[in-house]
Amino acid sequence: MKILLAGDSTVANCPTHEFPMSGWGAQLAPLTFTWGTVHNFAKGGADTESFRTEGLWEELLTAAGPGDAVLIQFGHNDQKRPHLAARTGYAANLRAMVGEVRARGAAAVLCTSVERRHFLGGGHPGEGPSSYVLEESLDDYPEVVRELGQELGVPVVDLNAWTRHLYLRLGREGSRELFCHFAPGEHAYWPDGLADDTHFSQHGASLVAGEVARQLRGLGYGLLASRSYQYQGNEYDGGTRLMGAAAVKERVLYSNPLAGPGDVAGWVAEGPLRHGSHEGALELSGALDDQEFGDHAHWTLWCPVEFPDGIRISWEFMPLAEPGLAMVFFAATGHGGQDLFSPALAPRTGHYPQYHSGDIDALHVSYFRHKYPSERAFRTCNLRKSAGFELVAQGADPLPPAEDATDYYRLELVKDGPLAAFSINGLLLFEWQDPSSKVLGGGRIGFRQMAPLRAAYRNLVVTKLQHQREDGRPRRAAHRVAAIAAC
Repeated sequence: MKILLAGDSTVANCPTHEFPMSGWGAQLAPLTFTWGTVHNFAKGGADTESFRTEGLWEELLTAAGPGDAVLIQFGHNDQKRPHLAARTGYAANLRAMVGEVRARGAAAVLCTSVERRHFLGGGHPGEGPSSYVLEESLDDYPEVVRELGQELGVPVVDLNAWTRHLYLRLGREGSRELFCHFAPGEHAYWPDGLADDTHFSQHGASLVAGEVARQLRGLGYGLLASRSYQYQGNEYDGGTRLMGAAAVKERVLYSNPLAGPGDVAGWVAEGPLRHGSHEGALELSGALDDQEFGDHAHWTLWCPVEFPDGIRISWEFMPLAEPGLAMVFFAATGHGGQDLFSPALAPRTGHYPQYHSGDIDALHVSYFRHKYPSERAFRTCNLRKSAGFELVAQGADPLPPAEDATDYYRLELVKDGPLAAFSINGLLLFEWQDPSSKVLGGGRIGFRQMAPLRAAYRNLVVTKLQHQREDGRPRRAAHRVAAIAAC
């Protein structure tokens, strides 16, 4: 599918002489490339009228077709033109755009304009983020987009609300790094200096692009509708060797927003777990002091659902305070295929040896390994197979320290027969094929942390991989995954 972008400079690919200025559309492709190609028609200075008169809208429509998504974000420049007031000319132009996109068989997605970084007060020494006051610089343009979404039955990606929340959370100084600020002589492309609170740096644009990609996934793009990855190797069908790729389509087995403790009320906690809410997400931490209780201060939290083999597991994670370490167990059962919660198994209280060398079989990935200085000095994520504590795969861990984490990270596991693969924000970190005769199958999923880590989780989704040929008939899976869909 194609992802086609219409918008102004906050969306556009900026020219080289404006480096490192960037619109969010320029940072979207690395997050969607395995399921959607980005075509960015946005232009600096554009509004809903000039985008059409300059021929850009016609170029976009010519490229659009069935199955494509057209994302539309205007407002920054419309508000400078009286005849494009939010509830008159601007709204009429957006209505026309949505109708023309639908006429092409494509899907329209409206985006509210990203906010400008205009702090009006607060942020003085000793004051917290709640004391900040951020100007609503776009007047009623974002609200009109929300209303049009309701009126026209069009999805709305509310970037205005999201960026406002981001700036307020980071504060006056922390949010400065999202934009382009340079002192005279500091930057070769801006020799006289620059203080721009409208246009993003590449860092800021990447964060916004991450939210756009996340919301597109929430609408079904890349997750349920057309996401696929490629198998390579030999495949056989009725004695005939087939070479090439097989599509993998997915259906949802389990979905949980993890918006707070109520969403895990039926889960099984082992060990001293404390849970709470963090800005609409589930906050997890230990209830005991690890300095006093050592390895007995850690815990595991199991999803009560038993899943089959051949699944994709994805969730969002943000570290809040460290040190500590996070893990995810999957394909977990008792020895001999017993139920994980069978009373015949030894009791588990969160003590790690009970999980890696006890009477359960599982795979587990450890990530955000920031517990000990040696782990923080050389950060990896590890895949181990238990029972036995066998290290079977390892990759670099891109997760930053908690103080540098400005948003959630999308983590994804694929477990498909002998294959286990792990990625963060679409970056493949490792891929492992179990060469043994004891390949683990389905089982349960569990989150684990080492105290005193505090972390937030949200949007857990488990989907079933369905292997099929282009003609819809079942097809045997090949032996190696060549690329994993970005999350």
